[in-house]
Amino acid sequence: MAKSATKVEIYGTDWCGLTQSFRDDLAAADVPFEYHNIERDRDAEGQVIEMNGGKRKFPMVVVGDTALKNPALAELDAALSDLGLLKEQG
Repeated sequence: MAKSATKVEIYGTDWCGLTQSFRDDLAAADVPFEYHNIERDRDAEGQVIEMNGGKRKFPMVVVGDTALKNPALAELDAALSDLGLLKEQG
């Protein structure tokens, strides 16, 4: 199977437990992602504010063209599966 060009990005903070949970879950599922710490990256913070209609809400997980605000794990898994990024479980 060809490597997917679909990008997964997490926007959050190092101290946020949900942000860390999403990072851990994606790493455990071998889903490559890019992490943006919105406290250290003004551009990333601006993107979060834009995605949330002017409000600074996080964590945000962007899967391809879909931005998910603080998604439930099932919602994130569904978005990843829809794009073929989540491996079938055993």
